[in-house]
Amino acid sequence: IVLKRNVTMLDIVSTRMLGQYGFLAKVFSIFEDLGISVDVVATSEVSVSLTLDPSKLWSRELIQQASVRRFYIVDQFVDE
Repeated sequence: IVLKRNVTMLDIVSTRMLGQYGFLAKVFSIFEDLGISVDVVATSEVSVSLTLDPSKLWSRELIQQASVRRFYIVDQFVDE
């Protein structure tokens, strides 16, 4: 069991993910462009949940600037 404090978790939901290829590649290319390291990934048929490196600045404003907002429903959870 591992506990990590002060992490940001994103939950990205899109029915476009179901049975498609390249969905996660598009999502992760956004994080690459922003220079954000993803720590943990969990997926289902229509969603991907991620925890992000807490050493990087990640704010609601940055999420809104990211391309991911145009295509998917994104929820942000911050453990503070």
